[in-house]
Amino acid sequence: MGLTPSPTEAWPLAWIALVPLWFIVVRGQSIRGNALSGLIWGIGYHGLALSWITGIHPMDWMGVPWLASIAIALFCWIFITLWGALLVAVWAIGISITQSITASFAPLAPQLWGVLELKSPRIGGFRGLAAKGNEVNSSENRCKFPSTKATQQRDINPDINPDINLPIPTQNYFLLTSCLRVLIGTGLWCGIETLRSMSPLYWSSLSYTQSPHNLIILHLGQLSGPITVTAAIVAVNGLIAESGLTINKFNVGSLKVDRLKVDRLKVESNHNKLEPWPKGHATRTTSQNLEPWPKGHATRTTPKNLQPTTFTPYKPLTLVTIAIGLLISLHLLGWLLYSQPIEQSKDSAIKVGIIQGNIPNEIKLYSAGWQRAIKGYTTGYQTLADQKVDAVLTPETALPFLWQEQVRTRSSFYSAILDKGVLVWVGGYGQRGRSLTNSLFTVTGTGETFSRYDKVKLVPLGEYIPFEEFLGRLIDRLSPLDAHLAPGKPDQLLETPFGQAVVGICYESAFADHFRYQAAAGGQFIITASNNAHYSNTMPAQHYAQDVMRSIETDRWTVRATNTGYSGIVDPHGKTIWLSGINTYELHADTIYRRQTQTLYVQWGNWLTPVLLGLGGIGWFILGWFGVGFGLVN
Repeated sequence: MGLTPSPTEAWPLAWIALVPLWFIVVRGQSIRGNALSGLIWGIGYHGLALSWITGIHPMDWMGVPWLASIAIALFCWIFITLWGALLVAVWAIGISITQSITASFAPLAPQLWGVLELKSPRIGGFRGLAAKGNEVNSSENRCKFPSTKATQQRDINPDINPDINLPIPTQNYFLLTSCLRVLIGTGLWCGIETLRSMSPLYWSSLSYTQSPHNLIILHLGQLSGPITVTAAIVAVNGLIAESGLTINKFNVGSLKVDRLKVDRLKVESNHNKLEPWPKGHATRTTSQNLEPWPKGHATRTTPKNLQPTTFTPYKPLTLVTIAIGLLISLHLLGWLLYSQPIEQSKDSAIKVGIIQGNIPNEIKLYSAGWQRAIKGYTTGYQTLADQKVDAVLTPETALPFLWQEQVRTRSSFYSAILDKGVLVWVGGYGQRGRSLTNSLFTVTGTGETFSRYDKVKLVPLGEYIPFEEFLGRLIDRLSPLDAHLAPGKPDQLLETPFGQAVVGICYESAFADHFRYQAAAGGQFIITASNNAHYSNTMPAQHYAQDVMRSIETDRWTVRATNTGYSGIVDPHGKTIWLSGINTYELHADTIYRRQTQTLYVQWGNWLTPVLLGLGGIGWFILGWFGVGFGLVN
């Protein structure tokens, strides 16, 4: 899965990369083992996908020694990798616990299947009884059995109780349990990913593995945000894994169960198995719990479910067909959304210019970088103004100064604004009390600061210190990084002379709900400003992929300006109208259009996660508690 995000372009692998983990977790023998499997898978995915974080090394341009620089880079990489991997482990634990609880309250279901060599693990499925010494793990054939005290020792000897009639699982029963497990697994994954998106550390959602290449499936984001794409990936993987779990299992298609003699048995739910009753209580005891009845005793009463019966085989291809059908159906739905026309009226048009300054971090915070920034952005602004653009967008902290100081001293850039009279969004620093803010200023052609947006989602350790009240002094001693910016208010909106804009500064591109809120409040187009010069070239590609998703989800045009690339123009269908190079100075002018449409996601937010969790919980309870009535026959 770690190879699927941009720029490797291996996105099709995402539809099968979760299969091994699902297979291992469902067949898992313990919570601890499943958690370890989830942790290992998560480390592989998040560690590889986020390896670009190590690109912050070396930081000698900040005065950080080489060893300290590599230590900081490795710490950041390991920490964020483990954070993502931990949540995958939580998902694996959730699947295990869910199935274990199901087994604990399930009523008497088909228990006398020792002749078929069925077995259920301690954790991991609908629990069944196993013939002693013939334990074969079977995810599809885990039958339910209660573990209450009242049923810990139950007489199921048909000689004593001739009316006993245990139900027999059918193909529908196994199909239902597999589909229910997929529903629950998908809901749990979406729930955990939703909680993770509320934390300060969030980037590598499963959904972004499809961006910017699979635009059709990304249009599902218009329904319930990026979690819709995540749910699609998890569900398809789950169905494929469930079909694989049936391979090498028992084949009951040609099996006929002859008349069986069942010794008086004692059920011990603590061991989840059947053991022969002590000697003296049965006419015959064998190593097998179930064996053919001796000739001449046909007059004995035999339960109906032990009469000669021909079973219907459970075909793995059924689930494969469902998986393929789901994959095709989801892409067809995405195509219907993708094929909708985009209105482009002249009244809603805005011609926007982009400046990609290309100021390397090595010099950005020093006098050489300041002079280059002032010169490059001033010249670029003048050039774009001469092309009759309506507005100009600069990257995050394009001018690494307090903007009010640029206004007060009438810098060459500010003077160019007064001369050309074209609106510009300027990336710089603002002040809030004694703290600085990473801000984007709307400056009109008259030099007035019309509005201001302060970055909300700051980068932990890079821009602020988590739990600064308790850890600030310690981190200041351990790290030479200056991380003391103040975050903006989450509910702020950016008004412009063209109407309200949806704004994201750098790291905020990963947080879909941040964009949804502004679009729902009236934002008509998206502008994002980023630096991206801190990391390896993989990060800008993934950052661009994030903005493509935000554009599709909100059905808005996006203009993105970065310091070193990739800057670009993206339409509401995620198509790239223009994309800059990397580590180059570039200017570009293009037309975007204001839109006031509201997708289902913009209106309702992430409604899919609670629906999946609710349906999974209801199905889990019904099939667990009343399973005899669902796919079982007498």
